[in-house]
Amino acid sequence: MKKQIILVLLVFLATVFSVNAQKTGWGLTGSLVYASNGKLIDEAKNVLDKRGKGGTGFNVGVFGNLNLGAVYIRPKLVYSQTNSNYNIDSSTSSDFRQKSFDLPVLVGIKIIKPISFVVGPAFKYIINSGLENVKYKKIEQEATVGLNIGFALIIDRIGIDLIYDRGFSKNEASFINNETNNEYTLDTRPNQFILSISYRLNK
Repeated sequence: MKKQIILVLLVFLATVFSVNAQKTGWGLTGSLVYASNGKLIDEAKNVLDKRGKGGTGFNVGVFGNLNLGAVYIRPKLVYSQTNSNYNIDSSTSSDFRQKSFDLPVLVGIKIIKPISFVVGPAFKYIINSGLENVKYKKIEQEATVGLNIGFALIIDRIGIDLIYDRGFSKNEASFINNETNNEYTLDTRPNQFILSISYRLNK
């Protein structure tokens, strides 16, 4: 269902931007990401690591901008990679890596030029995820929805965003240890701090 919602949203945004071509802009964007995923739990439902050690990642992609006066709409479509580290036991840790396509749709409210408050839904489609040295079994949902909230600084063609991203609900994946056959579940929907820079290509 969430895949269909993302497709409908993309079609809607494309329609709105084409109708309001005089007010639109588009360009390239890239971000540094600090991500921390949810709990790592063993098959006996013991919490092995409550949050894990957050790690850095990145995203790259494109953005659009629809200017509506004091408010603007800025969707982004980006490819993301994130990394977190978990303690499986007292002597073993493992890296969790995830690749996804993300579609945040930010609504910007201009506060004091050139600063804006931004908020909006963030759709995530997971391409690949894995826990180091542990065999992947299944994931609850490939597509999830979260919330982006933060501030944007836009000067001429350059934009800088500082965003906090979090999911609305858990999205657990299951893994099996290659050596012990122990099974683990991990909440794959990360909490993220995202520092983005964008460059508008059209005038």
